[in-house]
Amino acid sequence: MEKITIYEVGPRDGLQGIKSVIPLEDKVTMVNLLYNAGLKNIEVGSFVHPKKVPNMANSDALYRKVSHLDCNLGVLVPNEKGLQRAISVGAKKFNVCLSPSETFNKNNFGISLEQLFSQYRSMLYGIPKEDIRVYVSNAFGCPVEGKFDPEHLKRTLQSSAILGSTVVLSDTSGLANKESISQLSPLIKNMGTTWAIHLHHNEKSEPILDNVQHAYDLGIRQFDSSIGGLGGCPFAKDSGANLATEDLVTWAIDNNIPIDPINNLSQVSLFVNKFKSNYTS
Repeated sequence: MEKITIYEVGPRDGLQGIKSVIPLEDKVTMVNLLYNAGLKNIEVGSFVHPKKVPNMANSDALYRKVSHLDCNLGVLVPNEKGLQRAISVGAKKFNVCLSPSETFNKNNFGISLEQLFSQYRSMLYGIPKEDIRVYVSNAFGCPVEGKFDPEHLKRTLQSSAILGSTVVLSDTSGLANKESISQLSPLIKNMGTTWAIHLHHNEKSEPILDNVQHAYDLGIRQFDSSIGGLGGCPFAKDSGANLATEDLVTWAIDNNIPIDPINNLSQVSLFVNKFKSNYTS
C-alpha cells in the first residue's frame, strides 16, 4: 500500500467560519499541539481582509509565533495585498483558491475565472512553483451551476497545474461521490502535478470515508483534513464539515496504509472539543 500525506487545515479552514473572535493564544496552542502530534503540513491562516473573515485577522501574529516549527506552514493568499502581508512575516508556502464556477468566483473574489488566473499569474511570478498550492473549489459540482462541462473543468485543472505544484480537488459543498470522483480520472492524467483532495460532508453527502477510499483508489495520496472535523466553507451553501483528521488517521491504520507517525492526537482532540464549546455555542 502506498503512503498518504495529511495536510491539516484546522487552524485556517476549521476556524474561519466561527463567528466568535478566537484569542491568539488559543490558536498558537492549537498549532503547537498539531505539530507535537506529528502533523508536519499545517495551514495556519489566511491573509484575507479582516472584515471578510474576522477570525483570520491575526494571521500575521500567529505566523510569527509558530514560524520556528520545523514543518510546512501554509497560508491562504487571496490577492496581491494578502501575499505581501504573508511575505512580510516570513511565509514561504502559499495557497490560492479559484473555482470553475463563475458564480463562486464573483461572489468570493469579485472577478471572473479568467481574471483570477491572470491575477494569480502576476502576483505569484517569481515564487517557486513547488511552494504554491491551488485549491479548485467546487471541483465535484456547484450547488448553483450544477455539474461542469468536462472540457471547462479540464481547462481549469490544467491552468491550476501551471500555477502550482499541488492542485487540491475541493468538495466545497459536499457533493462528491464515487461517480464524480471517478469521472475526474481521465481529466487529471498526465498533467505532471501532485493531486490532493479536500472533502466536506453534510447530511446529504456520501459517507466521507467512502470518498476517501474512492480518492485513494483513483491514485490521490494527499488528503486535507481538519482536527475534530472543524470548519467548512462559510461562503458556500451546505458546505458542512471537514473530514476529521482523527477519522482519516483511523482509516489509514485500519487499511494498513502508511502515514507519518502520529502521537497524542487525542490530546489535540480534547483541546478542540473545549474549543468548540467555548466559541461555537
